[in-house]
Amino acid sequence: MTLKGTNEVKHLKGEFSSCMGLSFDAVMKKVEAAEPFGNQFCRTEGDTNVIDDCSFTIISPKYYTDDIKTLFNEFKTTHGVNELYVRASKHAGCEHGGKRKNADDVLIIQSLGEMEYEVNGEVYTLEEGDGLYVPAYTFITPKVLNRRITLEFMWYRGAVYDTI
Repeated sequence: MTLKGTNEVKHLKGEFSSCMGLSFDAVMKKVEAAEPFGNQFCRTEGDTNVIDDCSFTIISPKYYTDDIKTLFNEFKTTHGVNELYVRASKHAGCEHGGKRKNADDVLIIQSLGEMEYEVNGEVYTLEEGDGLYVPAYTFITPKVLNRRITLEFMWYRGAVYDTI
């Protein structure tokens, strides 16, 4: 499947079963491990610290679980991605960055739980194993439907954390 460089949004239902069912507890342990380092590798989406917050993002491979490292390496090989954000929320209704756009193409894959994304006025619901390809500079508005882990693979021109 070729995605990068496509100019249209693609909803990929059930295409990523290999990404399903990551452990929320294992991801949470990695977030907690980042806390003593001032959250420079895990960011919160709110105004409390990373452990007490509702949503968070792991942005450095240093804090990926072994399962996530394996998935990232597979996607590097098969799709040519060079960046991954692991986004997670503890329950429905958590804030998660609001309306935003990325400077590069993004493949969003739902590993655990469900998310809803509004893209160009259309609403897409992602269930476990579903993906959503979003071209660069396209606005998306995420909505957290329940406890979840979402993988956002990107084709950055220069991955920020390749050397960390």
